[in-house]
Formats: sequence, structure tokens, C-alpha cells
Amino acid sequence: MTSMRRTFEQSTRYKYPELTIWDWTTGKVILACFSSEIATFAFLSSRFLLVGSVFDTEATDTQARLYVFDMTQSSSEKFGLGANYFCMFLWPDFDFWTSPLTFSIRSDPSPAWQPNPEVRVPFSTAPGDRLFIMTVSLVNNGRIASYDMFVSANTLLSHIEALPTEVHSHDIKWDEWGPTGTRLMQSLSQPSAWVCYVFGTKFVSLVEPSHTSPQTLEIRDFNQLAMKRDAKVQGGISHHVHDTTVIRKVFANEIHTSLPYRVVKRTLPPCSSPEPFFAAVMCSEDSLILVDSSNRHLRILTF
Repeated sequence: MTSMRRTFEQSTRYKYPELTIWDWTTGKVILACFSSEIATFAFLSSRFLLVGSVFDTEATDTQARLYVFDMTQSSSEKFGLGANYFCMFLWPDFDFWTSPLTFSIRSDPSPAWQPNPEVRVPFSTAPGDRLFIMTVSLVNNGRIASYDMFVSANTLLSHIEALPTEVHSHDIKWDEWGPTGTRLMQSLSQPSAWVCYVFGTKFVSLVEPSHTSPQTLEIRDFNQLAMKRDAKVQGGISHHVHDTTVIRKVFANEIHTSLPYRVVKRTLPPCSSPEPFFAAVMCSEDSLILVDSSNRHLRILTF
């Protein structure tokens, strides 16, 4: 997406958040929408844009939604979020006692990303294999909690591409895409300012980061082809998760998700003085970056 600029701002004219996609190579606005529902956005592909919503003042039931916009159907005219979308992925309804607070979408790299040709890496992440992590923070029975949904670009694109090209504003229900195509889990840690915790198919986190030592680093990898390859190898270093995750008392009904993934946990070596504990971790194509938010110490682990 090197040829596009996106802005996300509070609109004075409409008194609602406004999202604008601008192609700086042509000087043309590709998409401009406004709505009180807009909470987050991400590029699903070079053609499709995801816009996340969790605050619909007109709906009787509270429900997170993923609007999909076709950026090839460009228009400089501003429109409401629900007026011109290609399709929409629906989350399950929240429980009556659940109130969403924030909603975010994270994914790296961009759809058009390619590794540096000078490095000559033998393999790299295919655009369709990119992992999207959608995090919703909410209040449930008086307690604040966060939940992460893991889904690959291919899962979403397969449903989009199955729709006739003339179809617009088509709603894809949760039961059609969610139970087997995603994994929904309670967040391992609270949201952090260090948001580069996903790259390609990998998600990295510190398990219950605290001042206690040693700390535990966890990597979840949703690369389905790599899991099939691992199944043929004895004595692998990762643990494969195929069982079903069940979320209760957050949504109106029990939610079951079962997207397979593999997980690796490692205990970090003790921090050397005066280096304090690590508060966050980020990842890139071939490195993990441990971050100390107090003194800005970094520890880089390369694989």
C-alpha cells in the first residue's frame, strides 16, 4: 500500500469519525466514509479494506462488525459506513451484561509487502496467509477484559471471492465464517502501546508480564502448512492445538472456535542489572524485540 495514504480523524462537519483513503500518486480520493461506528481499519488486500465497528447506536443488540469495502469502486463523495459496503462479517451478539469499550485490528506486513531482494530469503509470507488479530476490550459484569480473535486473510477473502461481483451489502453470519475459521481467546495481557506483536502468521506475547523473574515468552503460529509439515516430524519443539476454545458468559450464546495453531513457550534468561523486567514484546520477519517501557531497554532475539 505504498501508493495510498489513509487518514482517520474526527469530522467537524459530520461530528463523526471520518476515514479517507487517498492515492497520493494520482492525487485522487479512493474512499471517504464517516460514522459514529468507525473504530478501526486495516487493509485486507490491495483491493479490499476492513473497517471494524462495535458501536451501533441504532441496533437493538450489541455486535461487532467487519465492513468490507471494494477500493476499486472509488468515489470522492463521503458516505455513511452502512451505505456502500461490499459485504460485512458479523460477530456473535454480546451478552446483555457486556458492554464493548474498544475495538482494534492488527496485521503486518502490508498486503503488497515483499522481502528485501538483497537478502535473498528462500521463503516469505504469502499475502493470503497474513494473520489478523482483532481485539475487543469490554466490561462484563463490572469487570474489564479483552479478547483476541485470530483469523487469516485467506479465510476472509475466500468468503468475499465466493460472492457474485454484482452483490453489495451482503451480510456474512458468524456461523458461516467464525467457528472453524477463527480462534477467539481471552487476551494474555492487557493492551499495550507496543502494537507490533504480529507479523505474517505469528503472534507473540509475554505470558502475564510482571516484575517476577524469569518471564515466559509465548509464540503462536497459525501457519497451517507448517503444522502439516510438523505432523510428519518426530520430536518437534512446538505444541499443536486442535481442540475447541469455548467462551462463556460474554456473548449471548456459548462461542466455539477451533482454528488450529502451534505454540512455543520459552523462559527468558534473568535480566541483568540494571536492566529491569520486560513489559512488552514485538516481532518482525526474523526477530523478537523485548521492550522495557520504563527505561527503553531493548533485547533483540533473532531466529
